[in-house]
Amino acid sequence: MSKFIPFLIPMFPNKKYFLKYLYFLKKIGIKKMELGIPYFKCKRDGNIIKKSYIKLIDKKKNIFRKPLKLIKKKFGFFFKIILVCYFKFILDYNKNKFFIFINKIKIIKNILIIDIKIKYFIILNNKYLKKITPIFLIPYYYNLKKIFYIFNKYKLDKKQVYFNLSKKTGNKNNINYKKIIIIKKNFFIKSYVGFGINTIKDYIKFNNFDYIVIGTKIIKFFFDNSKKKAFKKIKKFINKICSK
Repeated sequence: MSKFIPFLIPMFPNKKYFLKYLYFLKKIGIKKMELGIPYFKCKRDGNIIKKSYIKLIDKKKNIFRKPLKLIKKKFGFFFKIILVCYFKFILDYNKNKFFIFINKIKIIKNILIIDIKIKYFIILNNKYLKKITPIFLIPYYYNLKKIFYIFNKYKLDKKQVYFNLSKKTGNKNNINYKKIIIIKKNFFIKSYVGFGINTIKDYIKFNNFDYIVIGTKIIKFFFDNSKKKAFKKIKKFINKICSK
């Protein structure tokens, strides 16, 4: 089973290539994916994802409801979606309506809220999430002492956690690799890693994680090439990743 998880932006670069990408992922057996909700106050995202979000928001596309309904209609329950969003977006949208919808649609398996503290996420989870499992973000700047403290305090060894490797998506990862190894040895956790996986070398380096998320690297192909050429390069890159 591949550890690779692609980060997708709904309807990006357009509906046609969004669906082509999904059909390709299904063909090669990639079931787990991240789906980011475009939001203009995306402080944790680098320029590539930020530009992608703004492009969709400017076109007044339906941000996430229609794309999720489309995925369900075309692919049923094949994909296990990790919804990635900002808590500020949820508040702007309407907290109750947001959680009612994502629970009801039944194709979202996990949610990663990247601008909320763990203790508040746990409260939110207990109140609003039914069969959707939260993934807790561990910031790259946490030192070992703080990480061990929060793991013990919130019993994160029994939960799913996401290690972000840099300040923003697409940045060069600057996390202490030895620190990650120590954490992995001391805690039995289902772990994700992202925010800085930009090369095949990065992917191999973090192969001790359960899942490795790549987003900016792939999305950038659409900015640097025609859509047709970009899609060919994406398929080549992902096939190479999945062979490792």
